[in-house]
Amino acid sequence: MGLYAWMIMLSRISLLLALCLLLGGCSGRNRVDGNSQWDMLIVDTGEEDGLEFLAAVALTGAISGNEPDLQFEIRPSKGAPINALHLQEGDADLAFLPADIAACAYQGTGVFEEDAKDKVRVIAACYSSVSGWISLKSSGLSCVHELKGKTAVTGSLASDTEAASQAAFSVMGINRENTELEAYGLAAGTEGVRDGWAAGAHAFVPGPLGAWQALSQQEEICILKYTEEELSQILSENPSFSRAVIPAGTYPGQEEDVSTFGIKMLLCVSSDMEEERAYRIARAVDTYEKGHSFLEPMQNEVFLCQELTIPLHSGAERYYRESGYLKP
Repeated sequence: MGLYAWMIMLSRISLLLALCLLLGGCSGRNRVDGNSQWDMLIVDTGEEDGLEFLAAVALTGAISGNEPDLQFEIRPSKGAPINALHLQEGDADLAFLPADIAACAYQGTGVFEEDAKDKVRVIAACYSSVSGWISLKSSGLSCVHELKGKTAVTGSLASDTEAASQAAFSVMGINRENTELEAYGLAAGTEGVRDGWAAGAHAFVPGPLGAWQALSQQEEICILKYTEEELSQILSENPSFSRAVIPAGTYPGQEEDVSTFGIKMLLCVSSDMEEERAYRIARAVDTYEKGHSFLEPMQNEVFLCQELTIPLHSGAERYYRESGYLKP
């Protein structure tokens, strides 16, 4: 065969490989390396500098460490709704979805109105964005409802923090008619508490907030509490929320656990995934013990596989039942 013919053949092969990658048919799955065969699974996360990406790196490492034939390509995406779409259409094997977006996708509500992505299933809950309110100890406040009639920073406009503020305040009768509600971000809210023009500020984030830790080095702070009645009503009116705790010692001077609510971040797959593979992934995820502090809630079996907004994959459910995490 002449040089020109070889060049034409190589060009055609290169084009074929490129088309396979674009169409997802040759996305690195069922590869053979030496004498071993392994599968490359696509994982959709959020931005590269976000917690979803860090969680993906940690958990896929745990999975591959226990199941060497499963390897992963972590792919930042343009948001949770796109992640749900990719799972539905088979363009991703795993994806991270907040519990509320997962519920909307499964039910065909919200941004998925009349366009349900009903194949989404859960492997495990990984971490939560948790509601917390900070105030200075000198304010004399101890409960969130005591902010009524004062100035409270609810979070940036249209942010998750502001939405959670509204959900909490709606059960307490707190609104703009009786309270000064300021839509500033986390840093500005912390500064407002420090400088005294805000009685309290809200954050809806996983783990300790650095700005609050820094303030606690300058001033005595307190984490405001919800009453049990308030918390029960918040959870009843917002099915995507789940119970959460800000553990004692999270911030200097915080001597008690603070009961609150949050939204879980879920590691999801499609219902089309083989049951045995989902079982193996759930089993391997359950081995994750050390690393990022925001993933510590996974050590709680109730958090890990109960109180979810969409169903577990049948393979994951089988693993959790065999492990005693779920009742037979």
